Amino acid sequence: MKHKRILIVEDNPVLGRLECRMQRLVDPDSEPNVVNDGLQALHLIERQSFDLVITDLSMPLVNGHELYLRTKTLCMIESRQVPRFIFCSGVQSALSGIAKHCAGGENRMLLKPFSEKQFADAVKELFLLSDMEDKAETPLETLNEVLVR
Repeated sequence: MKHKRILIVEDNPVLGRLECRMQRLVDPDSEPNVVNDGLQALHLIERQSFDLVITDLSMPLVNGHELYLRTKTLCMIESRQVPRFIFCSGVQSALSGIAKHCAGGENRMLLKPFSEKQFADAVKELFLLSDMEDKAETPLETLNEVLVR
């Protein structure tokens, strides 16, 4: 797994540090950026690209859903790759509202409290998918050829 650029957006500082620690378990070389709200996240996303954004859904100023929509628009305007998202919430109904953005498999949802394994599995799945897409960019390669490697 190549080194990924990760942004963690969590308004609860304790959960933000915990998610950062869990991320380092998945990728020990990673140095995730952690911000406290969606507005700070947008300012970072305007200046740099990320492979993965792990965001709480319920935050002041800019919530996780709005962060996703605004990030997607910004990346499309600038012809940049839209980062994958992991949406986190302690409220099942909040996750239900975001399900349409996860239906294609490019993003994930986690219901709080989640275990280290659930977190690691979600991150690894998205990283694996991203790596497979990177390798498949060569026109002559097929998904099957990428999987055989």
